[in-house]
Amino acid sequence: MARKQWTLCCSRILLVGLTLLGWTVACSAPPEEEETVLLAYVANAGGNHVQVIDVAAGETLRRIYAGSTPWRLVPAPDGHTLWVQHWLSETTAIVDLATHEVRTTVPVRGPGIFDPTGERFFSFSWPVSELAVFGTAGGERLEARPTGISQVYDLAFADGGEDLFLVRFDPVSEGLGDRYAYLLRFPLSADRPVPGSVRTGTGPVTVLVVPDQPFVLTADSETAALSLVNIHGDGRTVPTCRSPRRLALSPDATRLVVLCWDRDNGRYGQAVAYRADFTARPWPELTEEASADLGGGPVAGAVAPDGALWVLDQPGRRLVELDPATLEPRRGIATGEVPADVVLIEVPKAWRDALAAGGIESPNQRRVQEFLTPLREASAPFAGVRWREKIAWQDTPPTEQTEQTEQTEQTEQTEQTEQTEQTEADAPAAPEPPVLQQRVLDIALAAPDQLRRKGSEGSLSLAAGGTALTVRDDGRFWTTPRQELLSRLIALPNFAPDEALRRLAGDVPGNPYGAGGLAIDLVTTVEEGNRRYALIGALEPDQPVAQLWIDTATGRPVTLIEKFLAAPMQPTGSSSAFVETRFDTFQTLDGGVLLPTRMERVLDGQWVQQVAVEDAEVLPEPTVGDFALATLGNFGTPPVTVAATTTDGQPGRAVPMLEHDYLDDPWQAHGPYNSNPPTSGPRLRGLAPWGVSPVPVPWSLQVHNLEHGGVVIQYRCSEPCPQLTDQLTRVAAPWGRVIIAPGPFLEARIALTAWGRIDLLDEFEEERIAAFLEAWEGQHQH
Repeated sequence: MARKQWTLCCSRILLVGLTLLGWTVACSAPPEEEETVLLAYVANAGGNHVQVIDVAAGETLRRIYAGSTPWRLVPAPDGHTLWVQHWLSETTAIVDLATHEVRTTVPVRGPGIFDPTGERFFSFSWPVSELAVFGTAGGERLEARPTGISQVYDLAFADGGEDLFLVRFDPVSEGLGDRYAYLLRFPLSADRPVPGSVRTGTGPVTVLVVPDQPFVLTADSETAALSLVNIHGDGRTVPTCRSPRRLALSPDATRLVVLCWDRDNGRYGQAVAYRADFTARPWPELTEEASADLGGGPVAGAVAPDGALWVLDQPGRRLVELDPATLEPRRGIATGEVPADVVLIEVPKAWRDALAAGGIESPNQRRVQEFLTPLREASAPFAGVRWREKIAWQDTPPTEQTEQTEQTEQTEQTEQTEQTEQTEADAPAAPEPPVLQQRVLDIALAAPDQLRRKGSEGSLSLAAGGTALTVRDDGRFWTTPRQELLSRLIALPNFAPDEALRRLAGDVPGNPYGAGGLAIDLVTTVEEGNRRYALIGALEPDQPVAQLWIDTATGRPVTLIEKFLAAPMQPTGSSSAFVETRFDTFQTLDGGVLLPTRMERVLDGQWVQQVAVEDAEVLPEPTVGDFALATLGNFGTPPVTVAATTTDGQPGRAVPMLEHDYLDDPWQAHGPYNSNPPTSGPRLRGLAPWGVSPVPVPWSLQVHNLEHGGVVIQYRCSEPCPQLTDQLTRVAAPWGRVIIAPGPFLEARIALTAWGRIDLLDEFEEERIAAFLEAWEGQHQH
């Protein structure tokens, strides 16, 4: 990377599982003669916004909602724009730092980087192998270059800007899918050689080029070391803390800081500072100066102009200042949900003052409030509402449609070429009439955001606080991050105006990574025919993102497009789904609650459902248990054939091992498990996050955690039991590979499981639980 580019912005961020990590050096672009202030920009992936913080005052000045799941922040070298890359919405928003408004968006997820001149922006859209190039002046797409290299996770320009260094990483499968151990050098000139590769440690997640020196560093997440590579392709290992994630080099290249966080084996990250001499030969000299246990999960960091280190603690949801000499914490500033990346940027004081004077809400956010006001005023607040949806659609198999289309086109071509009349006998056979499909859903909505949806075929879906859970009558269930925007739209009268904005944006407490929402800082008006609409969430009508259309004359919603992360994302791309709801009529129920009564839904742009709402009524006080994700709404029975267990003098009991083939999706058919909960058997390819889960963990997912040396502690409570969860969390604190979660199907009060082991408890017994953890946590069987 060229010197100018490096001194302004030195690196990227990292995602671990469904979590993102990063480290970026401060940018100092404004002229020296202007008075400047330091602002921190934090990408809150769970809150779907970028938080703008006055570092000196510790005050949040603005929240910028420009897309779902911001995970990369890339400051432009000229200091005038910040490029915000979003994982779920797969967009990059260009934010004007003078006004803090969004200039435009481009359709790329990231990672991205500016070239040494600052005139072009290079970006991939993980995992796609195409390299897109944009002009930095207006975000215009200049070109697209095929690379044949998928899953590029970080990139840096080589000195001179003629080549790109690339590292590949698969954050979705957490090391269970493709695993890489090399650094690629990709030539940007067509007449240069094909890409070359150099060995590194396993799981390189970031690449750092030492300015004016022939060395490149990678942080190798599956090791306790860095890789140091010279210009000739020779490499060596540099020992450091366990699972390095981010690197930062001071502008004069004399100090290197490494951030480490091994989520698989511990909950406490580390920072290590080295005195660096990259002029030494044949290899640089790195001497450890300080190290510190950070007592949280450091996922990103930034270096201030005064040398202070700022680290983003993701589980603690805070930005922490560290002493540059000792790395000891000085102070902390609260962030939003799932903070993922941070940059520090010096801006003219006038920019900061204008931002502060404008208030926490942007002008566009206030426009959205104005558009929503008639809708909020047309309905009354409610404790709960219930209705039945009768859904009908015509389903014609795609193969039949394709054959009919091809046959018709061939007939028309024959008529035009031969100019002959086609007899009735020669005409193509009439297509089979489409089959009418029907479904009935019984739906209940409890304020402010709990949704229960029971299907006529025996399924149940629950949603609350950014998480959705689906369970079938055979007990199999799955959870996904999800914002039910339609239910939030109906519940608008229950929210204050500012809270209504945050909920539509998906900025709610406990929101997981990957939950969608409206980008409420993207607002425009659209003229169609003689109607005028407010478009919220997009700048162009045809953008494939979540969006809401409102008729400005009536204040009524016309169309709502939601984007869901419908299943675990696979390395080949995102498993997301679009649901477009077109509103026809509304009804005011007793009590003044406004509800849509006729709708049309388009699913992934492929087929249309006609929806009629019947039997709608206001609920006086919803039953809490019906909406409880922790108990699956008291629904479903798991398929279990309990096997005999044996004692052998060790904690718990031994359970006979089952065949444990991989499952491709949560609903794939398989035989029953032989214990409740399971200790072996069919399992999904991913891993559930270690730690405390507020919702049940699917059996086919937790089994894989057991195979990787984990212990799962589950408990059954008919209502919230914070005292028990606190007790379980305390006793499990010394161990890293532990999951604590509700177990609605348990026959006992508490269940402890490991690979091939189980222990069932009727009450909390600290010594017994600790003994089980001591014996089986970390016993890796994979």
